[in-house]
Amino acid sequence: MTSNLKFNKEARESMVQGIKKIYDAVRITFGPKGRNVIIDEAYGPPLIINDGATIARSINLSNRWENLGSSLIIEAASKTNELVGDGTTTAIILASVLIFEGLKKVEKGVNPVHLKNGLDYLLPLIIQMIDDQKIMLSSRDDLLNIAINSSNDQDISKLILQALDEVGADGLINILESNDAWTHLEITKGYRFDRSYVSPYMASDQEKMQTILERPLILITNKKISLLTDILWALETAVEKGYPLLIICDDIDQEVISSIIINNLNGVFNVVVVKAPSFGEYRDALLQDLSILTGAAFLNENSLGSAQKVIIQKEHTTIIDGCGLDEELETHLRSLKHQLDYANQLEKGKIKTRIAKLTSGIALIKVGAATDIELQEKKLKYEDALNATKSALKDGIVEGAGKVFYLIGKRLDNLHINSDYQDAKAIMSVTLKAPFHQIVENGGYHLDAIIHDLTDELWFDALTGEKCLLRDRGIIDPVQVLKTSLMNAVSIASMFLTTECAIILKNIDKTIDKTINEENLL
Repeated sequence: MTSNLKFNKEARESMVQGIKKIYDAVRITFGPKGRNVIIDEAYGPPLIINDGATIARSINLSNRWENLGSSLIIEAASKTNELVGDGTTTAIILASVLIFEGLKKVEKGVNPVHLKNGLDYLLPLIIQMIDDQKIMLSSRDDLLNIAINSSNDQDISKLILQALDEVGADGLINILESNDAWTHLEITKGYRFDRSYVSPYMASDQEKMQTILERPLILITNKKISLLTDILWALETAVEKGYPLLIICDDIDQEVISSIIINNLNGVFNVVVVKAPSFGEYRDALLQDLSILTGAAFLNENSLGSAQKVIIQKEHTTIIDGCGLDEELETHLRSLKHQLDYANQLEKGKIKTRIAKLTSGIALIKVGAATDIELQEKKLKYEDALNATKSALKDGIVEGAGKVFYLIGKRLDNLHINSDYQDAKAIMSVTLKAPFHQIVENGGYHLDAIIHDLTDELWFDALTGEKCLLRDRGIIDPVQVLKTSLMNAVSIASMFLTTECAIILKNIDKTIDKTINEENLL
């Protein structure tokens, strides 16, 4: 297998073209007057959205050099989305402008390592400046405004707050599709534990890296599954009844995992394997809780439980409406409460956690719409609003509309630092002002006509075209969104600017080899 190589300016120029395409596609969606992007889907109707992460992930450029560059920006957006669930467009704008401005300095002879060191020096200073301006949420109105700023929709925001009222800030809220055109909130029984699928190939939704099982059968065991024959009875039962199967086990052999994945790909059955939570005796105790919740008995070799729905995501599994008997659950809860009377302090903490998990509710926001296109857009808005409000509850808020970044950029202009970091300071200052510039541009306004009248108190509201006190208008952002988007942008830009060689393999097909070995089939 041979490789193509490009060096220095040629390598950077090839890759930066891909970054510009991602940047141009995403930045038009930014701010209260941002536009939509329509995406051609492989199956079904096109998707019309303004979610930065989804737009970025949908772009796969035919020029592989350009695609190499665009993949870096996609990583910044994906990482931001993974950590805080919002701020992806901000991350793309910041990373792209850092790279564009950094390349201008490199072309003038500035050492890229000095730029990287300067960015690394400035980042904690800027993070501290952001923290210095944050305030913790003090009212329900602030929370509502956070949701509105994220979704641009009052009805979505009110339903998010209603769900938070029902289950609390630490409660579980899931966004699902409704069976009709109406959106509504349901509160149901649920249980979440910190384990995921044993292989990413078990995620049916590769974009969100999750699988949703409807009315699955559930096998719970505290043993290692060494052979496919160990669970053959459960697989046959699932195939016979036409239901998916969730397996929760202590461990599983890699050959068994491979056989399950091959059969999943061929449509023989739909099986997801999740390792049991925790370790030792506490693991067995949690498995007992799960077995009672779902109606399965992990000490009974031929007993399967069930649930109305199971959601397996990248870091945790959620069981919704387990089909265990209510009488058995009540008896089990009374037993756990009785154990509190004679347990030591450490054991009491574990027992209280078990009781809380078994009795907590889950809020299900079932999103409905007249068309699939509208449904997908609404789901993304609900997800963004939910993530933004949870982030704000945890870490606090700052004023929005690009104000915080812009004013920090102005402060950098007057910051006295080591001469080696002056170029990094210059590109960071331009970058931090870019989000506000983009909001103004998308609103159809001229920056020169606005910028001179702004003060540290009065700022520009692009939705109304007026200058105002942002907090009074409810224009606020979660602190964690700003910090995470900036940290990911600096990380990606630093790596790009210090890249001197790009390599791609000739004539490589990156598709997954799904060749089926007949011996692995049931």
